[in-house]
Amino acid sequence: GNPTAVGAVVRPVFADGTLGAAQEIHAGSGWLSQDSATLVVATNHPLSALSIRWPGGKVTQTPVPAGAREVVAKP
Repeated sequence: GNPTAVGAVVRPVFADGTLGAAQEIHAGSGWLSQDSATLVVATNHPLSALSIRWPGGKVTQTPVPAGAREVVAKP
């Protein structure tokens, strides 16, 4: 299995519908390294959702409530 969704690509969806920069979940970035499966999306612009392309190709949008500090997404 892939419980941490390694390979998923996450893009913020802004309130006006435009997409922000993509971030990919990695297992590691070098020899003997490990990356966190938690992504930080920092922006001064209001978000409406996160667009996620999961490993395997399925694409979902997870709503981001106003003022949210944390969002958990599942396929």
